Amino acid sequence: MADGSLPTQQAYKDLSNLERDFEKAELEICKYSTEKLKPLYERRKAIVSKIEKFWGIALEQMGDDIDQYITPQDAELFECISSIEVDREETDPRTFTLTFRFKENSFLEDNNISKTFTYIDKQNDNEEEDSEDITEAGRIKYKSSKVDIKWKKDQDLTATPAGSPPSFFTFFDWENSDDESKKDVFAQAHEVAILIADELYPNAVKLFTEAVEEEDEDDEDEEIDLEDEEEEEEEEEEEPPRKKSKK
Repeated sequence: MADGSLPTQQAYKDLSNLERDFEKAELEICKYSTEKLKPLYERRKAIVSKIEKFWGIALEQMGDDIDQYITPQDAELFECISSIEVDREETDPRTFTLTFRFKENSFLEDNNISKTFTYIDKQNDNEEEDSEDITEAGRIKYKSSKVDIKWKKDQDLTATPAGSPPSFFTFFDWENSDDESKKDVFAQAHEVAILIADELYPNAVKLFTEAVEEEDEDDEDEEIDLEDEEEEEEEEEEEPPRKKSKK
């Protein structure tokens, strides 16, 4: 503090209580928006189902936030994504289920994969617990259960050679367990899940539109370049040959 004084214990308690009130208010807002947006997402689902590679293009617009976890081997299956859905729990919308739907492909036996991320209410934890005793898993506000993907024979993308980057699809193995024997390969899975649920899913149309507009601008630039080249060629053809000077 500038004057060397520290907040009193009561001030800390008041701030903690205020933070809880903020969280409660945000939860109520989340419940309200979830209810109001649900029918709109259903309408969007019907419309974008007619647009080829809609979700693949929207995903690409998320940039390195997601792309860094997708291996070249994963990319082929990602091109087959037909739909991404987020279903939020009514009582606590912070708990959500992600569903990836795929077109027929050479990798999956079951073309629908769902994974639920359950929100852990830290307010119910013992506040007196020493922060040094909290495990890394305990610091994360989500937990999940492993999802077994049904791969076709010899097509398991998660079976990568030692030393190779892990497949994005190890995402579905993430549990956030304190058990050391269940250490997560994809440690950032919960962060990616939140990114998909909070950023990609609600903004999918905007992301797709931006990608299409960028492509149109690139096409226009290419057309302008071609027109310039054609004009230069025409000017060269029209220019009369220079006369040789007499000696």
